[in-house]
Amino acid sequence: MDSKLIEFPRDLFKEVRRIAARESFPLALAILDRYDNDTQSIAVNQEEAQHLVDVVGYEATRVSLKCPYTDEHPDYDDELAEEWDEVCQSIHPHTVNCFKQHFEIDE
Repeated sequence: MDSKLIEFPRDLFKEVRRIAARESFPLALAILDRYDNDTQSIAVNQEEAQHLVDVVGYEATRVSLKCPYTDEHPDYDDELAEEWDEVCQSIHPHTVNCFKQHFEIDE
């Protein structure tokens, strides 16, 4: 499979790397090791792009399971809600968008 050089903002890279490192995802870490800080880009093929999207999809699912409540519920937690917002409203969709411009990605 041919690799493409994809623009991947440094802040987003750091978040995806943090997730992959915390969970000890070896393939994701190997892919992310190719990140170029100078150009804020990464060379990936279709499979690798999908793998990174799967990592953030995993994180979105994990956070959604930890924070299932709306703010009307007595067990609602502001900190978990902030984490949910960060992952589900920012990290996940931005990662998908980076790769979806160049590959067919399953969300």
